[in-house]
Amino acid sequence: MRNFLLSLTAILIFATPIWGETITIPGPEGPLEGELISASDASDIVVIIPGSGPIDRDGNMPSFQSKTGLYKQIAEALSAEGVASLRVDKRGFFGSEQAIADPNGVTIGGYAEDMVNWVGRARQEAPAFGSRAIPKVVWWRSTQRKPRLKGFAE
Repeated sequence: MRNFLLSLTAILIFATPIWGETITIPGPEGPLEGELISASDASDIVVIIPGSGPIDRDGNMPSFQSKTGLYKQIAEALSAEGVASLRVDKRGFFGSEQAIADPNGVTIGGYAEDMVNWVGRARQEAPAFGSRAIPKVVWWRSTQRKPRLKGFAE
């Protein structure tokens, strides 16, 4: 584990800038926006969904003046290892601001629906995707609807 963390740190420090492509999918009232970072011949893709609160796709919390860029750094490190990523803005926030009028009116079911749609979009880029970082309650809610998604642990 220590070697992995050291390698990840080195990649984050010495990696050359990687450019992403802004993509959108339909949302309930307007587009949902995310950023795709491709990797050459990637067979795997990770969908990075921000946690609770006003956190952007890069992992920043502008309302708290926090600009770590953690999610973006993770995506860039994954790209350097040949894994594509898709970082998304949640409905009602940042690039997905127009997807719903009131970001406080979002439900777990709404987030789960968005996640299923983002995973579907990610599958167009690479056949496999990572789901381990998805909050458990959203993962559970998304598995309650059809179609079932490959890659989710039972």
